[in-house]
Amino acid sequence: MVREPFQEDLVEELTRLVGRPAPIMRELLSRFLAVVAARLDDGTAEGLWAFPLTAWHALAPGHPVVRETWDRLRGVGLGDEEIFTALAVIDDHVRRRYGNRAWYRADEWLHRLAGRYDLDLPAVTAAPVPGRGRARAS
Repeated sequence: MVREPFQEDLVEELTRLVGRPAPIMRELLSRFLAVVAARLDDGTAEGLWAFPLTAWHALAPGHPVVRETWDRLRGVGLGDEEIFTALAVIDDHVRRRYGNRAWYRADEWLHRLAGRYDLDLPAVTAAPVPGRGRARAS
């Protein structure tokens, strides 16, 4: 079996499925990826990565990562339903492109994804997190 290259444009998908203009979806994606980059070494978020992004709000509404994610995404002017849709699209895209356990290895692909859409993210150092081997956000 020959695997075809993954050609989906995440910003276009967000624009089409959320129904907001591309600049707003680029800002939403940038804000979301910034939260992920900042939380790469946050041990308290470990339990969330295994679940779809849309489940985080129900599983741990008071968790700092969940609150930060929702606060940042609301900051672009989206309502709750639009945020759920955006998170579903992002989660689906990331898991199909980078594998089902992609969120555990976000340091391996996060900056490539951001670079594909010209999004600025915090720098990530090569220092591993104890027991995880993941990089830390600087």
